Amino acid sequence: MKPTMDKDMQGKMMELESFKTQLQQYQQQKSQIMMTVQEMMSAKATIDGIKDTKDGEEMIIPIGGGTFIRGIITDPKNVISSVGADIAVTKDALSAKASIEEQIKLAEENVAMLDSEMQKIEMRAQEIYVEMESGTAKK
Repeated sequence: MKPTMDKDMQGKMMELESFKTQLQQYQQQKSQIMMTVQEMMSAKATIDGIKDTKDGEEMIIPIGGGTFIRGIITDPKNVISSVGADIAVTKDALSAKASIEEQIKLAEENVAMLDSEMQKIEMRAQEIYVEMESGTAKK
């Protein structure tokens, strides 16, 4: 019976290692999503900041990483928005802002899903730890 117990323990250890890898991957995904959300919030704030700007007005424009440049706004009612694959389109500021808000909402939903999955994995890992401890105590 002891070899079966050892195989069972090995299986549980492998499952725990698998959970650890999954949790790391989910955490990386979550971090990437959160960075993207921060960028989108910055873009949204910039759009809000230029809505009352007049053509030819100078302003400080964020370019990321807490860095700004001075620039002259030539068309505050329109923004250029990336649609992927190195393609950008001109959108009016309001629809660009709405699009950003929708992307933020979807990203936050993805974060919530990842959090839920991580919680499930952590709960299952805890169950395995308890099983392993009770198996060890029975020896």
